[in-house]
Amino acid sequence: MKNNDFEYIKNQFDQSGVNAPNSLDEAEVMNLLANQQPVQAIPPQKPKKKLAVGISAAAAVAVITAGAITFTSLHFNPFQSGEKVLFGDTAALRTFSGRAQIQSTLSDLLRLTGQSADSFHYSGKYSAYEDGAAAGSSSGAAAGSSYGAMHDSSHNSTYEQVTGVSEADNVKTDGKYIYYLSNTKNQSIEVFSAEAENSKKVCNIEISDSGSYSYAQDFFLYEGKLIALSGHYVDDKMEKADSDTYRQFQEMTEVQIFDLSDINHVTLLDSFSQSGTYISSRMIDGMLYVVSNDRVYSSDDLPFVKHNGATPDSAERKELPANQIYSVDTPTVNSFLVVSSIDTEKSAQAAVTKAVLGSADIIYCNQQNLYVTAYDYPPQLYADMINSNVFFGAYASGSDRSGEQTQIIKVSLEKDLRFVASNKVDGTIDNQYSLDEYEGNLRVATTTYDEDYQPTNNLYVLDEKLKQIGAVTGFADTETIRAVRYINDTAYVITYMQTDPLFVIDLSVPTAPRIRGEVKISGFSSLLVPVDENTLLGIGYHDGFNEDEQIYDANESWGLKLVTFDVTDKSNPLVLDAKVFPHVSSGVQYNLKALLVNFERGDYAVPTNYYYDGGWKDGEYYDYEIPETKNGVINFRIDNGNITVIDDYTSDKITGEFASVDRCVYVGDYIYLLGSADYENTVIDCVKYK
Repeated sequence: MKNNDFEYIKNQFDQSGVNAPNSLDEAEVMNLLANQQPVQAIPPQKPKKKLAVGISAAAAVAVITAGAITFTSLHFNPFQSGEKVLFGDTAALRTFSGRAQIQSTLSDLLRLTGQSADSFHYSGKYSAYEDGAAAGSSSGAAAGSSYGAMHDSSHNSTYEQVTGVSEADNVKTDGKYIYYLSNTKNQSIEVFSAEAENSKKVCNIEISDSGSYSYAQDFFLYEGKLIALSGHYVDDKMEKADSDTYRQFQEMTEVQIFDLSDINHVTLLDSFSQSGTYISSRMIDGMLYVVSNDRVYSSDDLPFVKHNGATPDSAERKELPANQIYSVDTPTVNSFLVVSSIDTEKSAQAAVTKAVLGSADIIYCNQQNLYVTAYDYPPQLYADMINSNVFFGAYASGSDRSGEQTQIIKVSLEKDLRFVASNKVDGTIDNQYSLDEYEGNLRVATTTYDEDYQPTNNLYVLDEKLKQIGAVTGFADTETIRAVRYINDTAYVITYMQTDPLFVIDLSVPTAPRIRGEVKISGFSSLLVPVDENTLLGIGYHDGFNEDEQIYDANESWGLKLVTFDVTDKSNPLVLDAKVFPHVSSGVQYNLKALLVNFERGDYAVPTNYYYDGGWKDGEYYDYEIPETKNGVINFRIDNGNITVIDDYTSDKITGEFASVDRCVYVGDYIYLLGSADYENTVIDCVKYK
């Protein structure tokens, strides 16, 4: 390297009005050259627009060879830092040489995203939580049963995407008690006795008394224990911006293990905290896996944990060592994915905690692997959001979404936590059910947008190293994916704009997937549930379209819709039956866990809320002075594809204009309804199975 190369680079940065990153300091680059092997930069998948900055070829080579940072644009760009971690012939992630290199990388990333350490940011709960997304799916045979997990028939368990991989929820039952975390009581779990008409509240399990603002997210029941997952905003410091004073919060995720052996005296056994906003969790045979997204606001914000029962706002934090922190190949968002494994049979202390500079949003997990995905912002879109002060997943007006991608990180659950692969696919996913692993291959369904904001859809097949080996792209133009279901070597995909097409995609040849058939119906299903090997149940939304008269009927506006599909002939799927419940909404339309499946009886139940405040009569629209409301549960079965409503129960306890039935469980011969009549107090009701 010539001595004047550094001076030339510095002059070019100065002329462009851009501060050179610390990693391009002459001493640091020379140190890297003296102590590290050359690393070849990985080019971006698509050409990026470049600013006209005349850096010499010799200088560019010097920067790339040093393995420090590779720029494709000087406004905001993906860059690379650290050394590649090779698994086989795949560059999965990058490692850091030490804490100083992590801090240098964070400084560069914050600068390139237009965020410096002294700028103000509100640290809010911004991530999209997968449990509330609207879609449905199941893992293939490699990961578990395709038709639902069998459990103790005396009471239900939370619906699982993958058999043997438990998912946290806000309501669970052990057959004797019902545990419920309502939307209003977000700092305690209420416990009710399951005694039919004599059910009563037994106690509250307080989730946090640490003094910080906290919000319980969900929980598990396991071997006489309740394992609660909660988030905390710890008051960290005060900062000033534009002459106003703002409060800065440190986001934390806490795990608490409670002993349920004496329900009248529930005790806290242990707790553990990790930095970041809670994303999701899974449990396999008592081993808990917790994922959080730790947003960074300065180069000192490295991931950390708190052991020995420390509360989230205590000072007893343990920063992760540099050898447990990685980076995706080209980070674009200033945050860390943090993942911990915890043996709940021993304590709440993490056996292993690791982090990746690369963000976390949605997880899919089977018994062998955990996949963590994150939205990968196109550089210009992210810059537009920063410059327009648009955050929390919103888009600046006129932004180009054509470069959106999804980052996928694969974590092996065998022998602690090992990051084994990383890659990106074009487009964005709905939620965890858009992913599925089968016979070692990961299938991913995405929606992409062109420069005119017009959507189209894709399904990618990635091998065990997350290399793309097959794809079906560009189907259902102008529509977006609303639900996905994988059953062995077949994918069923629902898209929607004006109608609800069900696409059947043959994945039997992973390198050459193909669309076998499709069928259309009005409205759209937001989840798909296998009834048997030839029948699918779709649960979703009725849009008011009258198929017989081919018109939209204002009196039959949006509501709940049940539909069954015959997929015996994959090239010619058929609609078997449909039931519409106008003006009815249900939590199951956006949360698969709200579906109650009684495997012993072979039937289903969904919570319902009816609301109607007016309609058309004699060509004129009229309003009810008091809206008509009712809340309850619909219990139905499916015989040879035909939907039969067994009971459409209306509660006389959960009533009122603002009342709602949020969830239901079954114990023995009763379905229990949980909800609220006033947004404040939980009400429990029950109905006996017919």
